[in-house]
Amino acid sequence: MRSLLQLLMAATCALTGCQRPSLSASNLPPPDPQLNKLLADLFSAHGAAAKQYGDWVEVDGGRLRCRAATVAVNRYETGLSVQLDVAAQVPDGKIVLESFGGLGADEPSAVKNACENFANSSFHVLLSALLDRPCEHVDTEEWIIGESSRRVTLGSITGRANVRPEEPTSADWFPVMEKKIKGSRLSPGLHWIRIFHSEVDGKSPTTEVLLDNDIWSSMQEEAEKIEWPKREGFYSVRIFVIVQDNEADEARR
Repeated sequence: MRSLLQLLMAATCALTGCQRPSLSASNLPPPDPQLNKLLADLFSAHGAAAKQYGDWVEVDGGRLRCRAATVAVNRYETGLSVQLDVAAQVPDGKIVLESFGGLGADEPSAVKNACENFANSSFHVLLSALLDRPCEHVDTEEWIIGESSRRVTLGSITGRANVRPEEPTSADWFPVMEKKIKGSRLSPGLHWIRIFHSEVDGKSPTTEVLLDNDIWSSMQEEAEKIEWPKREGFYSVRIFVIVQDNEADEARR
């Protein structure tokens, strides 16, 4: 039981401490060609044209470039955990970096698990928001953030271990964060937000809110005040969100 708990906690460590200032293609980890192929296959399976060029997978003629790498492996008595980093670059050079933990009896199975976590969460948001592809796994809403109308693409709340995201209590925390985000002052243009929380037996909580790959300190302080759901054993929840200007606002600029 202890080894399983170690595995679960190690897998979610990939989702914390990921502040990466001045992120650029030059300081990304070397991609794994096999993982890049999986990315290309995933986009192709959802109707997007995807081909590998060098270190990148170019999607829809360059509207998006992606690459993936395994950047950490932790071994335990009953198996191991890995950290998968997926980078997505938009035409203006901005890079969205998402990290995922994976569990398995060996490295291939752990990497497969991490890829499944990506495919079930952030992938759908990237597909819908950045490639304008319809996707039933996201919600697209119009929010007033500060004083501006913004298009917001919300992924599903995903959970690990002893949590079922469909339970009402597991999602009670998000309306609190939604209200706080709407009251913030995001600059015009593309932004991405990840909210993550984990704990064990109602103790040892880890909460992180990232904005554009960096810790969003003010929002993290708000998230730490939330009465998060309590569960026996370990659990974690996360959500990935992309914020964009409305087309009418873009045209005016």
